[in-house]
Amino acid sequence: MKPERKIATFNVQRILEGHPPRTNVNVAAVDGEYTIRIARVTGTFPAHHHDGDEAWYIQSGGLRIDSDLGTVELHAGEGALVPAGAIHSPTCLQEGTTVVVFHRKGFATIPVDAAALDASGYREFDGVPIEGAL
Repeated sequence: MKPERKIATFNVQRILEGHPPRTNVNVAAVDGEYTIRIARVTGTFPAHHHDGDEAWYIQSGGLRIDSDLGTVELHAGEGALVPAGAIHSPTCLQEGTTVVVFHRKGFATIPVDAAALDASGYREFDGVPIEGAL
């Protein structure tokens, strides 16, 4: 007998209620290779880069991404692709900004200054089960 197939759903705002800012929370895995995460952002996040591409979609609020490739400003409904290796530092432009982040599972966040990343309060939960499925 085959396992039951169904459409998985999630409620972004309900998931975020239990997590502090700067906590990336898994909401879906795509083909077992890619992760969709959400986070409520605040302040400026320390400069860092990744060993894979990272896509951002702004669900609400606004965000500026300063990088070694230039600066972009994003608002609700807009997104950006940060290529692997690009050093970048996002800054929240509006209180309550919520972002959706897409990348491959297990990609690394590599800080320019490890102490600054630790002090930022950032938490990454790539290895935990998907949260918030209804």
